Amino acid sequence: MVFICRVADPQFEKPLSGGNVYISYLILTKTELHTGQENELHARRRFRDFTLLHELLRREYPLHFIPPIPRKHGVKQITGDAFSPDFIPRRLSSLQRFLDRCLEHPVLKSSLHLYQFLEVSDWQHYYENACLQINNNAESGFRTPSITGNNNGSGIFHLVSSRKAVSLPPMLLRERELCKSMENDLRQCEHLATQYLSRLQVTTQQDWTMPDKYTPSLLADVQKLLASLQQPNMILCKDWKQKSLTTIQDIIDCFDVLKPMLALREQKQTHIERLQRQHAHHDTSGANGNALTKNKEASGTFRWTGWVTRKSNTVKGEEAAIHEENIDNLLQNLANYDSLLLQEISFVHARLSRELCQMLHDICSMHIRFYKSFLKRLNRR
Repeated sequence: MVFICRVADPQFEKPLSGGNVYISYLILTKTELHTGQENELHARRRFRDFTLLHELLRREYPLHFIPPIPRKHGVKQITGDAFSPDFIPRRLSSLQRFLDRCLEHPVLKSSLHLYQFLEVSDWQHYYENACLQINNNAESGFRTPSITGNNNGSGIFHLVSSRKAVSLPPMLLRERELCKSMENDLRQCEHLATQYLSRLQVTTQQDWTMPDKYTPSLLADVQKLLASLQQPNMILCKDWKQKSLTTIQDIIDCFDVLKPMLALREQKQTHIERLQRQHAHHDTSGANGNALTKNKEASGTFRWTGWVTRKSNTVKGEEAAIHEENIDNLLQNLANYDSLLLQEISFVHARLSRELCQMLHDICSMHIRFYKSFLKRLNRR
């Protein structure tokens, strides 16, 4: 089944029971079945409904990349509150990007929560029931399968020896460094884009006055021309906010989701290495204790404690075997998590690459339209 969603038609609404005014968005969804049949769905959602969907996905799939919800507040250096014509198009664009990411994700696109969000009329009621079900599953010990791979160790990373700590694989190490570099570059781009927007806004709001040395006829013509350019310049400012700065911010937020996932991997590795050191120390101390006991028995001393010592060593050996099995299970879990993490990072990189290409295309298009409008108005003179 293929889903194509479009967020459109923002409307001001006020709850029937009273309360603050809010903005709702119409979500139009076209579903295409494998049989070729098409079906259209529509539902109205406010921003809070999107945050509830994000919470359900995060709780249901804790080890997967969940696309970040759009920021609640506006971008720095951009005027306008949550109800201004300046802010609403940017919010709509971010919500569209959030849904597109969810529908493209190989796991989230099959989520029942996502389907219900696009279709059900009483979303609040569904959310409450879904939260109750998730809590019941957690209490009963049931977990939604979130790690790909089987128990025989096959997959991208195969365990060679359970005695050896698994360091960060080279592929994940490169991805981690690439994430850091991309995030730094994007934050620099955000800074430069904000500076450029500030210059555009100053130019838009500038008072077009000319010095007295110009002749009256020339002064009038120049003032009319510059005044006529304010409108396309304002359009350029609006497009820049929506299609450049907002896109950069939404992409930066994705790295804020990836960083905890990479940190969790390092925590798992640190935990396993600590257990392995404890296990190695236990083996060494156990071997020294056995040698000491044999020497004492050979010398004829403490014979009556030999049986107790051997029994104690047997118990310790069983505990060591259980400890070693636990380490093996943790190593297997770590290998599966490595496979999952690499798949999630690959998805994020592919998705963000397309978004960046689209953003560059939009930047070129908006400036082409601006200069075309400039030349068109200039030729009229």
